[in-house]
Formats: sequence, C-alpha cells, structure tokens
Amino acid sequence: MRGASLSTPSKPDKNMHRSISNRPVTGFDHTNVTKGHENVEFRNLPAKKLPIACSCTESHEKPISGVERDPAKVSSWGCVPLCSPVISMQKPAILLIGGIDHVQKEWKEFEKFAELKVGTSRADFLGAIEKGDYSNVVALYRSNASTPLTGPFDVELVPKLPQSLKFICHNGAGYDNIDVEACSSRGIQVSHTPVAVNSATADIAIFLMLGALRRIHIPYTAIRDFKWRGPSPQLGHDPQNKILGILGMGGIGRDVAARGRAFGMKIQYYNRTTLSPELEQGAKYVDFKELMKTSDVLSLNCSLTKATVGIIGRKEFGLMKDGVIIINTARGKLIDESALVDALESGKVFSAGLDVYEEEPTVHPGLLKNSNVVLLPHVGTSTVETQRNMELLVLENLEKALTLGELITQVPEQVNLAQGSTSKL
Repeated sequence: MRGASLSTPSKPDKNMHRSISNRPVTGFDHTNVTKGHENVEFRNLPAKKLPIACSCTESHEKPISGVERDPAKVSSWGCVPLCSPVISMQKPAILLIGGIDHVQKEWKEFEKFAELKVGTSRADFLGAIEKGDYSNVVALYRSNASTPLTGPFDVELVPKLPQSLKFICHNGAGYDNIDVEACSSRGIQVSHTPVAVNSATADIAIFLMLGALRRIHIPYTAIRDFKWRGPSPQLGHDPQNKILGILGMGGIGRDVAARGRAFGMKIQYYNRTTLSPELEQGAKYVDFKELMKTSDVLSLNCSLTKATVGIIGRKEFGLMKDGVIIINTARGKLIDESALVDALESGKVFSAGLDVYEEEPTVHPGLLKNSNVVLLPHVGTSTVETQRNMELLVLENLEKALTLGELITQVPEQVNLAQGSTSKL
C-alpha cells in the first residue's frame, strides 16, 4: 500500500540475516532497521557467508555430526532437520504469482533449499490446488500487479489455499487486495513492503503538491499546444509558511513531512497514536477534526481499511479551509471522488494532486475535465531503485519465513492482534 500503516509493527529480529547452509544472502541490508521498520537502509551488499540459524536459538558454523546438511531436508520452520537426525522431509516450495523483474538472480538462489513454482490464472491456480500440485507450498510471493491474474486474496479464495501454506509475502506497501482477517483465521502470516516505498512515494507527493499549488496543468499543457501560458494565466501559491496536514504519520507520512519542512512548511498530523518527539521532528499532533479545519494542504498517507474507506467525503470537505489543496498518493478509495469533484468546481478545493483513484484505472470524468487537478497514473513507486528494493524485501521475508518461521515486515493487523492492541481508525 503505498499508504503507510498508521500503526507501529514490532521490532524485527536483529539476527534476520542468518542464512541456512551458509549461502550468500540476497543483499538487502536490514542492519539499520528500527522499531516500525522505517529506517532501513538499502544497499547493494557484497555476497557474504553467514552462519546457520535455527529456531532452537543455536547458531552452527558447521553441520552437526551425523547430520547431512542437505538443503532438501530443511523444514519451513527452521532448523529441525539441521539440528537433529530426523527423517528427510519433502522439499518445501515457494509459489510465485506474477513476475520478478529486478532480482532474478537472487530469486534463483532459493532453488538451493526450496522448489520454485509459478502460478498463472485464477482458474489454473485453483485447479492446481485441487489436484494437489501445491501441496508442499509453504510460502507464496504475490504483488498488487498479480491481482488481475488470480483476483484478490479474498474471503472466497483464502479458504481454498493449500493447507501447507503458512506465509504470503506481498510486494507492495498497500495490501487491501488481501483479506488479512481470513488469512489470520487460517494461520497464514502476511508480510508487505513498507520502508522500501517511502522515499519514492513521498517524492511524488511533493511533486503533486508543488504542481497543485501552482495549478501547473494549465501552463504545462498550454505551451505544448503553442499557447504559451494559456488564455488566462493564473497565479499559484508558495509552499512557505503553509500548514501541511498529514493524515497517517507512518514512514511515508514522515518522509512527506521532512520534505515539506525543506520548503518552509509547518507540519501537523493525525495518526492512530501520537509519535515520540524523536519521530515527530517538531510536527504537531492534532485530532482529526482539527486537521481538516486548519490544514492549507492535506496529504493522505494512511492505509486503506474498512474504517478508512471514504474517510474524506462531503462532511470533511465542509470542515476544510476555502482554497485547500488535496494530495493523495495512498489509495483512491480514501476519498469520495464525487464529493471531491464538487468541491473543486465550487472552489472549496483550490486544486488537487492525485496518483491514485477510487476505481482505477478508471478516473472520474469530473477529475479528467478539471484543469485544476494534477493527475498521475499510480506511478508513486515507479523507479528502478524502489522496485528492486521492494522485490528484495519480499525475498528477505521469504528467506526468514523458510529459515525461522517468521516475517520481517508482517502486516500491522497481525502484529497488533498478537499484542492485543486496537486502533482509532
């Protein structure tokens, strides 16, 4: 989800890089992970040998005497076959749905200890499940882009998934096409890719904000039509001293705030919980109603959940300042687009910058016709570096799932469920 989660997941295991059978790790550096996963640094690391790690908490530099270190004997729950002379198990399988574009070499490394399978259409996928072709699939790699192939992992599909499946490793910060509650009831753990998307998404948010402040669509298209600035040039606004309100102060929201500060903006936010001063970096916490009433620019950076669908509608627009600017790089369904169109036409909203849409790829005709809206076709994470980092993070989740039975970036609903916490949104 491109929208950052409004909750803080638990701190990842500091030993997450340990690898079975001393094979090179993928190269995704988690050494700087902090609580909430927000400060991961991505680097292309040289391949390095690491000790065997196992769920019995022991680290073995060498195979235990009498136990053949055969990758085919590694179970999905860590070290049992490595730490005791048990009978060989069926080789675990990882199912890939969709494609991998940037880390093919790293993906192939998994063949050393797992069978790699590929899923196609929903019909073929379900047929293969019924025939037992996926009976040894322990983990599954999917993405938002693979949803057209299988459909959403909803309450209809999840119960039909292989009984062996314990992990769904999703490529995307947003995961509204996965029914997490249904997965939890099946004992399936789900991961996503926060952190990896933060910078690119925040960059696009600022790009859209600056464009909306200047109503840039009008002169941008006019010059290409040989009309110079257009028939009636309009003045825009500077970002300096404007109040930037952020709905959802997760990793993306905080990166938007950091960029806003660089333009001299005052930052306020609403979140499930108040952040620590260290994370706030001078931002002011306000309640939801205050955020609506006092922000000059409102940036949506929260997750799409049942509670946040349509969180910005006619009532909320009525609370806002006249001439407010709306930026959405999270999920289109956070906004009632018909209400946004009316607010734009009335002048309540000066302009908007959108990268996501309520029924994408379909865009509301009222948005397409309004020259005060800056529109992008959901390209917030469309950079080579970000796409590679997202794929690497999925592989790191897969590696930890198969070696330790855990996930690095588990979705917050499951983390919160384990911790017994609740949220305001």
